[in-house]
Amino acid sequence: MPDLPEPSPDLIALQRAYDRAHAAASAYADAVTAERRALHPDPDTGWDPKQAALRNAWPVEQADQLTRLQAERLTALKALTGHPEVAAARYNGTLKSLRARLQDLAQDH
Repeated sequence: MPDLPEPSPDLIALQRAYDRAHAAASAYADAVTAERRALHPDPDTGWDPKQAALRNAWPVEQADQLTRLQAERLTALKALTGHPEVAAARYNGTLKSLRARLQDLAQDH
């Protein structure tokens, strides 16, 4: 397999934007899940379906915020995967190598 050219700065920036959006959505979901679990714990006697239902029913504001964060993540992913260098790598069969290199470069910042 030929050596890959160095990804362009704009592609690296798109990877970083996606990484930030993914981290934000994941962190928010984890935080709300932990908050809901603390508010509605299972009793010491074991699993309680009523508490589980309360845990899983997010307030509208929190659900809306997660939906916004997920939309931002999807927008960032579409920008990343729609980049011409990604399309070329997909066509040339080098997408896996490009993704690994992008992730390495994005973390170096």
